[in-house]
Parts: sequence; structure tokens; C-alpha cells
Amino acid sequence: MKKDSILILGIVVIFAIVVMVSGCTGSTTEKLVGTYSLSEASSSALGGSELIKDLPANTESVRVEYTLTGDAYGSNGNFGVNPDKIDPGSGEDPVSFDNMYVEAGAGETIKGSKEFGSGQTFYYSGNFASGTFKVYASVYE
Repeated sequence: MKKDSILILGIVVIFAIVVMVSGCTGSTTEKLVGTYSLSEASSSALGGSELIKDLPANTESVRVEYTLTGDAYGSNGNFGVNPDKIDPGSGEDPVSFDNMYVEAGAGETIKGSKEFGSGQTFYYSGNFASGTFKVYASVYE
């Protein structure tokens, strides 16, 4: 009976060590990456404006809160998460499959929130007159 107790205790200790070493005890924390205004966006090759911002390492998901106002003719654009790091000066198109298309009428303001999967870069490309994005990343630590 004593041998069985020692064997079971040994198995439990080995299991606990394996769990700790494998990283299964980590947690995910949501952090505000930044608040970005379209006033800091650069001009894109297509004539609109563009924001490209790095996300923290180990980002598991991204939540974006947005407020965008259409120009005098109405506006549209895309924002989302790219799985790769994008150099803002490279001219590379940041738009990926994990994005959201938005549009607003002349002078109309739209607000909302959108969840995305993991990625390394947040981007916006469009022609809205003004707006802000609050970007939150759930980071595995």
C-alpha cells in the first residue's frame, strides 16, 4: 500500500512539473496597445490614408473600438490584423483576410467594436475624414 501511495505521488509530481515547464500555467491579459487618430495617418498609394501599427509579441486576439466620420461625399475603408510584420515605408499592402470593411455617408459618424484573431500588425486603409481607433491586444504571458 505504501508503494502505491509513493507511485501515485510521483506521477502527480511529474505531471505538475510537465505542466509548469510546458507553459500551460501562463495567462492571457488584454492590454491597450494604443489610441490612433486618422490625423496621424500617412497617405496611401490609392489616395486615401493609411495606419500601420505593430502589435505586441504573443498577441492571441485583438479588439478594436472605432469611431469614424465620412467626408463630404461619403467614405469607406478597411481595418484589421495582418499575421506578418509590415514596414510602413515598404509600400506593401497591409490588407489581409482578417479585416472589416466599413462605410459611412457624407458627414455620418459610425462607431463600433470588432474582434480579430492573432497577428503582428494592426492596419487601416481608407478615406474617412476623421476618426480614432482604440486597439487592445490579448497577450499570452
